[in-house]
Amino acid sequence: MVRRRFGVRLILVAALFLGACTSISYKPALSLGPSPIKIPAKIQVETFVDRSPSEDKTKRAGGSSATEPDSMAGDLGTEVTNAVIADFLANGVFAEVGRHVERPDAVMTGEIKRFYGRAGLNAAGWITLPINPIWLLGIPMQSSEGGVDLEVSIRRPDGAVVGTYSGRSQFSDWYTMYNQSVWGVGTALNKAFTEAMQQIRDQMIADKGKL
Repeated sequence: MVRRRFGVRLILVAALFLGACTSISYKPALSLGPSPIKIPAKIQVETFVDRSPSEDKTKRAGGSSATEPDSMAGDLGTEVTNAVIADFLANGVFAEVGRHVERPDAVMTGEIKRFYGRAGLNAAGWITLPINPIWLLGIPMQSSEGGVDLEVSIRRPDGAVVGTYSGRSQFSDWYTMYNQSVWGVGTALNKAFTEAMQQIRDQMIADKGKL
């Protein structure tokens, strides 16, 4: 019986820290849906500047981070910009939008202030680690947290600012060993990304007369 309990404990700990050592694969993506109107303007988009804190890209012990370098194919600024362009194109926000637009009416720039999603052992998880078989009872020993804070500006070719728009969203949750947060943090982060960009898109549409 003692050996069996010890074996279960080793399996649980090994599974937990195997997840900690394995980076997840994350790609920023939006799902805003069709724009209620199409703004008749040609917009050239410059790569968003990533000013998020470096600690946002580090993973917690016994967990993972969606935006750590090993989790993403490219850098955060480029990936976020690509997601915004793809969604705005697919959903008809502007007459034309892209990185290289001939004779654009305006230029869009962006700043990433926060963009992170982390998951791993919480305080309850660390306290119960020596007796981890208790996790089989559904103890919420993991948690996730994350958020997106973006600012987007649109300027005319002469540099005059047409408008500056911001969007923010956060998430947090608790999990058991049966629905581990490590693997779902990317989905939660993209939901927050979508909510933040929805706010920005709504502000742009309200400003359509200027654009």
